[in-house]
Amino acid sequence: MGAVLCKLCGTVCMTACCDPCGGGCMSKNVPWLPHHLTAKIITQWLQDKGGLELDNAAATVALQPFAIGEGLMSIMYRVTVTYIYPPKNGLNTTFVCKLSPPAAKPRFIGALLSLFKSEVNFYNKNLRESTGMDSPLCYYAGVASNGRYCILLEDLSPAKAGKQIEGVSIENARDATRCLATFHAKYHGKVRSDATFDEWLLLADDTEYWKLVKGSYDGACPTLQSRIDTIFKTTFEGDDPKGFSRVALTFKDNYDKYIALMVLNATSSKSTSKTTLTHGDFRAENMFFNAPTTMGESKDNDKGGMRLVDFQLMKESSGPAELCYFIGTSMTIEDRRKYECELLQLYYDEMKANGADISMQDVLLEYQAGKLYTKK
Repeated sequence: MGAVLCKLCGTVCMTACCDPCGGGCMSKNVPWLPHHLTAKIITQWLQDKGGLELDNAAATVALQPFAIGEGLMSIMYRVTVTYIYPPKNGLNTTFVCKLSPPAAKPRFIGALLSLFKSEVNFYNKNLRESTGMDSPLCYYAGVASNGRYCILLEDLSPAKAGKQIEGVSIENARDATRCLATFHAKYHGKVRSDATFDEWLLLADDTEYWKLVKGSYDGACPTLQSRIDTIFKTTFEGDDPKGFSRVALTFKDNYDKYIALMVLNATSSKSTSKTTLTHGDFRAENMFFNAPTTMGESKDNDKGGMRLVDFQLMKESSGPAELCYFIGTSMTIEDRRKYECELLQLYYDEMKANGADISMQDVLLEYQAGKLYTKK
């Protein structure tokens, strides 16, 4: 991430200086607003990456926003295309486009934390294939200065994303755990030696990043304390709000020690923990189950497989802690208690089968470090 404070000082007047044209101009040929997506541009992308015939073209392009309010760092559009004649390869007529948020502040935050660059690099560096994280096919991914970016993706509908509140089924949880272990194993202890990630992936010992997170956590604690009784009455009936409050405040008071431990685990040759590449937001709402797929064993399965979206938060981190994040946020309390040990064993077995040098003790210790995400 580098010198965050220098970047911060240099963008105080972002709205005035970075959007002198009122925010409507294209940046370095990267479209980032709906009216930039013309039939000519879509035609070029689909001919380059989608196999659209050179004598064919997009005749009309229509954009419809969806999932409004569900994402802070992108605006989602379903793009409907009509062609001069039907593509011979059966190319779809609908696509999904992710565009920059129009306001300057979230664009600046996304640029500062390299969120947009992370997702663009996932597609442009072909990490879909190398990681085994099956994701939508990408027809264009570009990023420019000041948080302006655009990604045109395969439309996975009618497949639906998982629902965190309802929780995923144990069958889906097993699929997700296998997927997680596959790409965790490939990069277990190897992220820093892989040139693919040079200069852009968030590393576990990036103290500037952790300071930003600490600042956000410190700022949120007073709000949590003031609303904790109401939250527990409506969401966690029967739990002890005072106990939760003590945990939150204790974590706040010891956050610097937590940062130091993260840095030590990532950099010390004596550490038994090994970091890996993580998705960063591996939860139900970023997973499409029973979706048509072209990768792995699921490609010949009529029921399809699991496909992942949203790669803005990819980083170097603990693999078992990410498993804990998934289980804690995407399964019901009852299912987590019933299947947690099974999924831990499955994760360990898959990691070993894919060549990772990891012990069950490592898995359990690192998994416990992610317990902040567990509902109960």
